[in-house]
Amino acid sequence: MSFGAAAKQICVAVSVIVAISSSLATAAEVAVQTDQAKVFRTEEPAKTVIIGNPMIAEVTIHDGSTVIITGKANGRTNLIILNERSEPIVDEEIVVSNPTEQVVMVQRNTNRSSYSCEPICQPTVQLGDDTEFLGQTLSSILARDSAAVAGQ
Repeated sequence: MSFGAAAKQICVAVSVIVAISSSLATAAEVAVQTDQAKVFRTEEPAKTVIIGNPMIAEVTIHDGSTVIITGKANGRTNLIILNERSEPIVDEEIVVSNPTEQVVMVQRNTNRSSYSCEPICQPTVQLGDDTEFLGQTLSSILARDSAAVAGQ
């Protein structure tokens, strides 16, 4: 094999590797925040929806072409949507994370507590918060909800 032919084969191989890695790098991610929902539309009607880890995200079919993704816990999972012929029409990575805007996290040794500051800081619940802080905050939220329902 001549040097020119070998160089040409190497260039072709490198081009193939670059094309494959580029297509992998541009794979779409759907970002969802914990305790938030995001509307996802498909071009074709969805028949079956599969979520890789339902502890991270929950998926609901609203109608044939509208799917609602709700972030449940921090992490990555995948979403596969099949059409009536069981062919994949969507295969996306779902990334769930805590909201960071307007949230202040206070770390005291190993105990973390979170506050939503819009514009006044109030306790809020975030994955990873200290168990005692979490219990107190949830108790306050439930008491407020009970008072609101009783007032109706």
